[in-house]
Amino acid sequence: MAACVHAGLARSREESRMVGVFQAEGSFCRGSAARAQRPCGLGICWGARWNGQGTHPSLPVCPTIDIKKRKDTADLHPPAIFTHSFVDTQVLAEAVVRLGEYVASHGIEGNGDYRAGRDLIQAMAPRLRGLPLQQDGESTLATAIRAGLTLDQSIFPLQGAPGAGETFTGARMICALAKDGKRIGITANSHKVIRNLLDEVIKAAGAEKQVIQCAQKVSDDEDDLPILKDNDEFLDALGGAGRVGGATAWFWARPDASLCIDVLFIDEAAQMSLANVLAVSQSAKSIVLLGDPRQLEQPIQGSHPDGAEASALDHILGSHATIPADRGLFLPETWRLHPEICAFNSELFYEGRLFSRPGLERQQIKSPGRLAGRGFAIFRSSIAATRTRRERKPTLCVNS
Repeated sequence: MAACVHAGLARSREESRMVGVFQAEGSFCRGSAARAQRPCGLGICWGARWNGQGTHPSLPVCPTIDIKKRKDTADLHPPAIFTHSFVDTQVLAEAVVRLGEYVASHGIEGNGDYRAGRDLIQAMAPRLRGLPLQQDGESTLATAIRAGLTLDQSIFPLQGAPGAGETFTGARMICALAKDGKRIGITANSHKVIRNLLDEVIKAAGAEKQVIQCAQKVSDDEDDLPILKDNDEFLDALGGAGRVGGATAWFWARPDASLCIDVLFIDEAAQMSLANVLAVSQSAKSIVLLGDPRQLEQPIQGSHPDGAEASALDHILGSHATIPADRGLFLPETWRLHPEICAFNSELFYEGRLFSRPGLERQQIKSPGRLAGRGFAIFRSSIAATRTRRERKPTLCVNS
């Protein structure tokens, strides 16, 4: 028995016949004539067959491998060889290509389509209608809400340190936009993160007794939120004023999702690649980036070209640790960290701009043991008895 591997999908040969998956056979080519026939420039010549009935005209000729297996190992598929799942990123790649084609034809600056995405590429400052971004005496929350309401086809980065209220602020920006009749989208790398921000939006709207309609496009049902699995139904749900919808990048990058909303919020934008944010930028007139590159970076697997590790927020921050005052909004007050802990993090990661909310200096751990009080403590951790004293290492403990 043999198994066929193609495009990252592994199936047995019998399974391939059942579902109509074509198989390919390869042979090594020798000589100048053989080299001229190599479809992909490799030292292997491949010929595709459709269930043994000749080459299928609509399928590309590309490398596949037949692996012969004994009957007793027919059902064993080592993950080092077989990939049983494949994430198709074609819709994201095509969205980036459409943006690139527009720039090639019309230039990267000026009015027109994809303006928020073009602003992001150039790491431009937010473009607001009316007052400048920074106003004396205005609270951070008020500034964020005003910026969201006055965004002019632009990008607005909002950086929130640990406990600084990034989700709290983003949710209240969304409520203000919905109250103003705007259509709002939410995206992130996972459905769980999207749902977390949607929950905060519902909570914020409830506190203000504001009626708001939210929906999420996922594959699994949720009990307490309208769940839509069909793309057309989800688009229809976003059609009314003041609607809020959450979905991953694969939906917002679709051609039929172009400009389907007014503002797209990208949560944990420090973990979403610049390329993916550019792909989804086509769905909205303006983009709000929520996140903090100083906490969690973009997760990357495999080998990528230089620069692929940059997230959208990293791209905007450049060499800065925090967002410059004219480029976005930094939330300077943490509701979580004791001042001693905050001062350490602020100096090391946030250019001295992060401060504790008044009252947090009273935080401490009350315990009869060594782990008590507040601030930093260094002590030797208990290690398995099999280790010698020489192997023991001191542990840095933080009480916040």
